[in-house]
Amino acid sequence: MQEDLEVRVNDLIFKLNKQNIYMKTKLLIIFIFSFAAAFGQTKENKSPCDSLGEIFTITEVMPTFPGKQKALDAFISENKRECDKSGTVFVTFVVDTAGLIKCTKILRGISYYCDTEALRLLTIMPKWNNATQNGKPVNCQYNLPVKF
Repeated sequence: MQEDLEVRVNDLIFKLNKQNIYMKTKLLIIFIFSFAAAFGQTKENKSPCDSLGEIFTITEVMPTFPGKQKALDAFISENKRECDKSGTVFVTFVVDTAGLIKCTKILRGISYYCDTEALRLLTIMPKWNNATQNGKPVNCQYNLPVKF
């Protein structure tokens, strides 16, 4: 009788330990997923444009290419390469307070090659004359059509 009781007690202890292991495993899994959900998404996708601060679209004095529009047209025609299609690629960029071109993006493209060429032109452009608002230099967005 005592041996039978010991076997029953051992069986009961084994079942309790087995249930305890399952419970611990479930809690561990819940903890891992909760931790991943809470801390796995802390990185914010910030663009380089976020560090510029306020970006104007219209200012008292808009940014200009050195030499004005004729010089800009001449620069583009002298430096652009042949493209696989004809049409106009519309690009947008920000002229920062130092006159540097930042945050380039295609607004409307015509082909991968032409779009890449339009962006390449922006990277080789000289410093622009920056925009001013209330007599102070400001960041300003500028849209530019590039004809191919």
